Amino acid sequence: MAEKNAKTKKSGELQLKLLQKLILAPENRNEPSKGAYPKGRFGMFKDILFGNFSNLAMANILTLIFALPLIALICFVLVIGFENFSYMLNGVKEPYLLSDFGIGLSRGASLIATKANMLIAYRVFFSAIAVCLPILGFGIAGLLYLCTKYVWGESFICKKDKYGNDVPRIIIEYFRGVKLYWKQTVIIMAGFAVIFAGVSNLIILFVEGLWTGLNAGHVIGLIAACIIGLASVMVLFNLLPMVVAYDMPLGKKLTNAAILATAFFLPSLIILILAAAPFLLTAVGGILNIFVAIAISMIGFSYFCLISVNYLGYNSEKILVPLYEASINPNKSKKKSKKSKSNKH
Repeated sequence: MAEKNAKTKKSGELQLKLLQKLILAPENRNEPSKGAYPKGRFGMFKDILFGNFSNLAMANILTLIFALPLIALICFVLVIGFENFSYMLNGVKEPYLLSDFGIGLSRGASLIATKANMLIAYRVFFSAIAVCLPILGFGIAGLLYLCTKYVWGESFICKKDKYGNDVPRIIIEYFRGVKLYWKQTVIIMAGFAVIFAGVSNLIILFVEGLWTGLNAGHVIGLIAACIIGLASVMVLFNLLPMVVAYDMPLGKKLTNAAILATAFFLPSLIILILAAAPFLLTAVGGILNIFVAIAISMIGFSYFCLISVNYLGYNSEKILVPLYEASINPNKSKKKSKKSKSNKH
């Protein structure tokens, strides 16, 4: 029991040290804060998602425009298959796999050579995905802007329908977000693309080692790939919504995102898994892929961005905003702490 308390105390002290290094700034709001949502963050997410489903679906469709290169690449490789893709890259129709079974029986490729060609196909595929990610960044910028306005409860540009009701002009708002925030979002996605390509290459090198003979470098590379991959995805998840939420240089946003991802590792990981669930399900295969693809095309990107923005909203409400307000009004925060202590006594 004492050991558990000591560990908890140490982790709390480490968390506090990390939070003290946060770079504080006001939220980039266009309207005054509406205060805490009565139903909590989960209730807010549910109300926004189901109450504005058609608008979020429209924004998701607009994002698919910027995802077209990525979608075309994935569909092309899935249709022809990785085996045929590797043959195409190597300029052959079909390998003749007999050269490992005797002397002079074949002019075709050996089994090991064919496997190596397959790995080249995977390298090309993942590198091509990395090239497509910065293009997707344009669409993500528009989605983040819309989701931030929904989470903050800010007003939209509207038009009247035939019944006299105000209807948000989602397309205009979406492309306004693209115009305002594409630079930082594309830079972030480009940086992540480089990491994605490097991590995937390290994993492929490990698989190649399994076929040709493992060494310490392969194992170290795999461990490094897992650590770097997980860390970069978690930082990305915390960083993307900051593009809209805070008006500060990208380097400072990156610092804050890394601190939040480290200080709240487990909550960030759980929320990240929930946000990425539709995309992770594509790895299951089979007929489920059809339903998952339909869900992603309808709402997938909006779902991911809304969760990430809502999670940042929680961290801002509980940590970033109170710390910023305390930094600009230290006397006020001291009075509050004195009042809370007197109430306890």
